[in-house]
Amino acid sequence: MSYKLISAGVRAAGALLLGGVILWQVAERSVPPGGETVIHVTEAEVDVFLDDSHYRVDTQVDSPIVRELAPGWHTLRMMKDGEVLYDRPFEIVRGEYGPILTAWNELRQNSPPDRFRGVGPTPDELVQAH
Repeated sequence: MSYKLISAGVRAAGALLLGGVILWQVAERSVPPGGETVIHVTEAEVDVFLDDSHYRVDTQVDSPIVRELAPGWHTLRMMKDGEVLYDRPFEIVRGEYGPILTAWNELRQNSPPDRFRGVGPTPDELVQAH
C-alpha cells in the first residue's frame, strides 16, 4: 500500500469521526434539557416545597406553580402549620413534558387519591419501579 492511500484513509476516518461528534452534540442540544412541571395546589395558606425551593400559597390565585426542572427525581412537599400534608417524589424525563401535579391534603377524607384511584400508578409504585 502506498503512503498516499493510507493517508487518505486516515483523513477520511478522522472526518467521519469529527462529523459524528458534531452531529452528536447538535442532537444532544436539540432536546430540551429538562421538563416543565405544573403544580396545582388545592389548599390555602400552605407552604409548598419543590426540592429546595419554597413557595407560599395563600389563595388559589397563587396556584399553579410552573417550573422548569432538570431531568431526574424531585420531591414535592406541602406543609401547613408545620404539618406535612403532601410529600411525594416524581420524575422528570429528559426531552419530555414534565408531570402536572396536584398537591392536596392527604389527611382529609375524600381527597383526590380516593376519587381517582385506579387512574394510574401511585407515586410509591413509580418509585419502586425505578
